[in-house]
Amino acid sequence: MKRLTDKRLVETIQDLKHWDGYPPTTEYIVQTFPMLEEKTVRRALIRACNRGKIQKQGNHWYPCN
Repeated sequence: MKRLTDKRLVETIQDLKHWDGYPPTTEYIVQTFPMLEEKTVRRALIRACNRGKIQKQGNHWYPCN
């Protein structure tokens, strides 16, 4: 897996939010994908945010409905 798709990021954010009740932070999302470099995950988050799939508030990520 070389690249994260927007769909996979949205699913991950929803799963992590459902699991503990709080939206995941950037660091938590990076830890969720140990097979990828931190830089790759951060780029994917920014890319999905620019496309309107997710949004960032402070250090937490939310899926857009």
